[in-house]
Amino acid sequence: MKAVGYVFADLDRPDKQGWIGSVYVIAGHRGKGIGRRLLESALEYIDSQGVEEIGLAVTATNEPAKHLYESLGFETRRLRMFRVKKP
Repeated sequence: MKAVGYVFADLDRPDKQGWIGSVYVIAGHRGKGIGRRLLESALEYIDSQGVEEIGLAVTATNEPAKHLYESLGFETRRLRMFRVKKP
């Protein structure tokens, strides 16, 4: 069996918060539900630890990821903006 993706999650038990730090699926395996299954597994574990809030960050242009996260109950609460210095 070959790994084709991963999810990294972290817990802050005193604050009852969880964080999805990274989700990745190899390009040739995307769109097959692997990312969803990885996230569902991580969320199930985090929920079992008594966590009340789970956060994550996503690039504004990553529409497939945003759609996946929204379908799992995530919502936008914060917007970060950046200014890039022109050469």
